[in-house]
Amino acid sequence: TKIFVVHGEEQSAEHFARHLIKEFGYSAYAPHWGEIIDLDTMHSEYASYGQAVEDRFVPVDKQIESLTSTINILMEKYSKAKKENRLSSIKRLQDDINDAKEMLSMIIDEL
Repeated sequence: TKIFVVHGEEQSAEHFARHLIKEFGYSAYAPHWGEIIDLDTMHSEYASYGQAVEDRFVPVDKQIESLTSTINILMEKYSKAKKENRLSSIKRLQDDINDAKEMLSMIIDEL
């Protein structure tokens, strides 16, 4: 069973779909505007009036570049703090990193 979240703004629908996955274990998906999904095959394509494929990926490409940059900054700051022995809350840092990894795993599973 798969739940399609099709109400509201795209970002809200995606957030709600992630909530359904995380909180209830449902298989949920928020289709993009103009996306057509064949329910028999689950194959997805975009209507001709939808956004061009190349244009759709530009924001995601930029977000992934930004995320990569943020991870590099985190690694640099962590190395510096570790070297200076000024990590006051290792447990909190571990919890925050595990939360981020869990969110990224959910995103990866959706791909």
